[in-house]
Amino acid sequence: MPNMMILTVILIAAASSCCYAIRTDKHCTILKTKIVNEDDNGQLYSSESKCYCETSERSATRRGLRRNLSGEGRSIIAEMIDLDPSICDEAVSSETIVTSSDGFEWDSAANIISTPIGASIISHHGWKDLELFSQNDQHLIKTRHKTILIVRGKYIDQETTPSEDALRRDLLGVGGDGNTANLSSHYETCSNGKLSFGPVVTGVDFNGYTSNNSVITVNFDDSSVTGNSHNTVRDAMLTELGTNPESKADHIVLCIPPGTGDSWVAYSYVNHWLSVYNDDWCDNPFALIRELGHNLNLAESVSMDSSPDQSDIMGLPYSFSPSEICFNGPNTYQMGWYSDRHVDFTSRNLIDTEVSLIGFVDLDKSDESMIIRLSSSSGIDYYVHFNHRADYGSDEGGDQVLIASKDTLPLDYGQSILLVKLNAGEEYIIPNFGRSGDLKIQVTELGSNPRKARVSIKTKLNSEDTVASSSIFWDR
Repeated sequence: MPNMMILTVILIAAASSCCYAIRTDKHCTILKTKIVNEDDNGQLYSSESKCYCETSERSATRRGLRRNLSGEGRSIIAEMIDLDPSICDEAVSSETIVTSSDGFEWDSAANIISTPIGASIISHHGWKDLELFSQNDQHLIKTRHKTILIVRGKYIDQETTPSEDALRRDLLGVGGDGNTANLSSHYETCSNGKLSFGPVVTGVDFNGYTSNNSVITVNFDDSSVTGNSHNTVRDAMLTELGTNPESKADHIVLCIPPGTGDSWVAYSYVNHWLSVYNDDWCDNPFALIRELGHNLNLAESVSMDSSPDQSDIMGLPYSFSPSEICFNGPNTYQMGWYSDRHVDFTSRNLIDTEVSLIGFVDLDKSDESMIIRLSSSSGIDYYVHFNHRADYGSDEGGDQVLIASKDTLPLDYGQSILLVKLNAGEEYIIPNFGRSGDLKIQVTELGSNPRKARVSIKTKLNSEDTVASSSIFWDR
């Protein structure tokens, strides 16, 4: 089977924490997530990436395995407590399949899955070919109108604080004044109309709950929630939605009621359809813009000192206003919104060139290209763009040429690093770019009307008089 890597590994078997552990299907899709937390000083930080297992009762039942669960076919997501860290690091969220000949042990009370000895890992780009799961993969599409279901929770004396009307207005713009940025308008603006989020059609049934302009409130008995863990509340809310709710909405947002602790803020599963928020944080459009970015397979962006890249919405803290920030070069390239305006050079075909860069906000003023990607022989890609500080450009690096790197394939999940912000006359050297040697990127001119940056790209091995011209333009 093409694009498949099979690695047999020995895993340390962990005894289940509960005598009622249930043997599951032998296949499990790896999901990755980082939980955003808030410290005592109100500062937000992300936890280390963890790996979860997603399976479903239907796949287990179909294969005749022993499962005593309600709601046939519902998705089960549980943390894998004994998966080797190196395997988790290398896994591709929503694509890597972990297979165990003896199945997995699922402790439903603690919501953890343990792996027996002898598990094997199958890394497959395009898991649908395996025909193991019936999951909806519409979350992977980056260029169209997508539906989103927002779910409030209510049990005993706890209820999600933001009202249904507030969530419709602040996240989707339904009933708003049309002038306030929200989740839907932000993606639509940043993609130049190629990606937007809108309500699930009113009247769609989710296990007896009828969508009303994309927001529903589920009610569940407190006895179904053990302790105050957001994991168990999440599972109870998903259970209320019935079988495969992701088949009726491209993305599902869970707004967990108060009572599960104040330190955690939000999390989402990479390359997936689900994101989860701690009560009031669900009414924060910026939190959803970031977490849905992870659903769309975007990673966080940082600067050279590992601090957040504040020129990119995937790097900014939730406390910032998202109204004027879009995505950086690597993330915009990955989304594919302007793929017809990408220009790519590798260390094998690069010649000395001069490039004219124009900002995203000036897109309609030119039909030239947009993002330039330089692919080195070391496997690191470099992205150069002009961050025109206008309606949708960041103050960080505003009206400067930004260079960022990413060490994964351009369409794959991977953290980007902002390397430098250049003004006119400044340069940046990429050492050992390839057989061309060191690569020099210099801003030779910053113009106006429209605002442009002229950039020279030169190698030390090529003659000075082999300069070719092209026009590349970009922004956020």
